[in-house]
Amino acid sequence: MLEQKLNSEQKDETQLPSSPNNDNTHVGRSLFAYLEVKEFSSGKVIKRMDLRGKSIRDIDKIEAGLNRNLNHEKYYTFYWDSEKKFDTI
Repeated sequence: MLEQKLNSEQKDETQLPSSPNNDNTHVGRSLFAYLEVKEFSSGKVIKRMDLRGKSIRDIDKIEAGLNRNLNHEKYYTFYWDSEKKFDTI
């Protein structure tokens, strides 16, 4: 009887939506990706771009292009992932 109870509990656990055995599980992926240009003195965001769906290579190219013409004495670029949506600037 104890074995039947354990087997039924295991079956119920694998059918949960958050189970790692479920193909719909989405672990370690953020929904949104942003690249920002920030001001050194105040930390204020000058420009924010939504990079959702871009590959890492594409993101690196975009950031390199921004840094090519950026005044590095006043500004810097910052890439980050988020689970919340933010407005682009």
